[in-house]
Amino acid sequence: MLLCLCVLGAACARGPGSEHEPRPQRVVPAWGRTAEPVAVTIEGENFLALATQHIGGPEPLSVDARFEAFLGEVALEDVTLEDARTLRARVPVGLGPGWHTLSLVGPLGQHAELPRAYFASERPLATLQARAALERAQVLVGERTRLVLTVENVGSTSALGVTPVLSQVGEGRAEVVSEPGPADILAGESTLFTWELGTTAPGEVRFSLEAWGRESELGAELGVSGVEAGPLRIRPTPGLLTARFLLLPERINLGQQFDIELEVTNPGGSPVLGVKLEAATSVGTGQVTLVSGPEPASVDIAAGGRGVFRARVIGTGEGSCSFRAGVRGLDQTYGAPVVVPPITSSTVSVQRPATLTGVLAAPSHVRPGSLFDVVLTVTNTGSATARDVLPTVPSVSSGVAEPATVPSPSPVELAGGASTTYTWSYRAVSQGKVSFTTSTSGTDGNARTPVSSGTVSSGEVSVFELELMRTDPFKDGSAFAQIFPYGDRLVLGPNRSGTKAVRVDPAGTADSELSFSFPKDTSGNSSQNASAPRYSSIGATGCTPNTASCGPDNEDGRGFFFAGRMGTQEWLGIGGARSGGDL
Repeated sequence: MLLCLCVLGAACARGPGSEHEPRPQRVVPAWGRTAEPVAVTIEGENFLALATQHIGGPEPLSVDARFEAFLGEVALEDVTLEDARTLRARVPVGLGPGWHTLSLVGPLGQHAELPRAYFASERPLATLQARAALERAQVLVGERTRLVLTVENVGSTSALGVTPVLSQVGEGRAEVVSEPGPADILAGESTLFTWELGTTAPGEVRFSLEAWGRESELGAELGVSGVEAGPLRIRPTPGLLTARFLLLPERINLGQQFDIELEVTNPGGSPVLGVKLEAATSVGTGQVTLVSGPEPASVDIAAGGRGVFRARVIGTGEGSCSFRAGVRGLDQTYGAPVVVPPITSSTVSVQRPATLTGVLAAPSHVRPGSLFDVVLTVTNTGSATARDVLPTVPSVSSGVAEPATVPSPSPVELAGGASTTYTWSYRAVSQGKVSFTTSTSGTDGNARTPVSSGTVSSGEVSVFELELMRTDPFKDGSAFAQIFPYGDRLVLGPNRSGTKAVRVDPAGTADSELSFSFPKDTSGNSSQNASAPRYSSIGATGCTPNTASCGPDNEDGRGFFFAGRMGTQEWLGIGGARSGGDL
């Protein structure tokens, strides 16, 4: 603002104008309603009055502080200079709606403008109002609820980017699971902002809410605060029981003891008192007998705690069985029963202990120099599995045989009733007799105790020379004959029809046949064959009675030979046989 100094009516001296022109910066408030006067403050710089010194006049000094202000064409009322930075005025009624430029004229006529300084409206600009409500006033720990904030724009312009803010106080605790984002709210409309809350600690919680945004025309911040909701009462969740059988053995032996354990947990928020077993039993074909327990008789389980019921049993009957039990207690907070219906355990197989038996087989006779096998067959006659089954190397009773190979068998596993074989090869090194002994050991797969077959022995092996001398000596396919020495030869017989025998020369000369001729038995003869005074057969199996094909007394079985001495005389004997009746 220019300063003019006037002396006795002489012309005024003016200083540089640009440095002292008024510079308005803002109008507070920046808007108002057209239907009512609005007091405003104009802030800026160089709001200077005109001081005049009068020399010789009645008043030595006068000050002109008259300012004029206009919003568009409308003059502001009661424009008053407060200081070099502040003017105060009043916007008259009737200002047209919309944006208006501020024009300012100082005491010396200086002119300054501030575009878009004031906004006039027939209705208020964006104004926010809010209210809040809980979906549920009471919940249990772990449950969820919703908190809804309703924000309404009662102004005539839009509220942009309205963002809600939530805070909580109280001994309870609610965590925000999901929260709303910013939203624009048009004039006269409302928006719902919803929080989903998860409850984590019991007690009361109160909520305080705010919402902040910007007015669409002026860009000024606007908001609403101090909105309350609650209290939300968070109660403990009720006691809750769950039960499970701890790991049971898959298999046990008859007479073997083991523990049955039922774990009970309380994942709820309230202690459960007097928890005890209900309907505890075993089911299945296998049988067990209670040795001790179950213990404890009852137990109190805190929220988040656990208890274990334990019983010891012994296997008493072969088969498979499982166990069933339920639990029951009383909720300490709510006084209601808490029940777990009976649950079933895994299956336990009760088995006969593993038992090893062995059979050691060897040929009855071999020729010197030959190889032969000794075979051990090991059987698990129990029903439990035998593990790490392994035999010892057979012991040899004499030097008649020696090992040809020395195998190193690996341990095997034998299920109940299963068998396995081990084979050792020996060489007969001299004539004589030899036998073998061994044993087999392992571990019971259930009880982990050692099992053994004990000592297993073979029969005697005779080592002597053998050779084939004759094939089908009777030339009739007879598969059987008695052989014995008589004189200097071997006698074989009788043949299939009972009519002859063969004398064999060991030296290899020709064989000779022996034929039979028997007179009729005159003492108690049972044959009615009158046409055959002599019989050529001692009898044969299946012969026709009362014919020459049977013996003299109707012998209808295979005959037999024998030889022996009476004194110094060697005798050859022969006899018949009958399928029935007296001979």
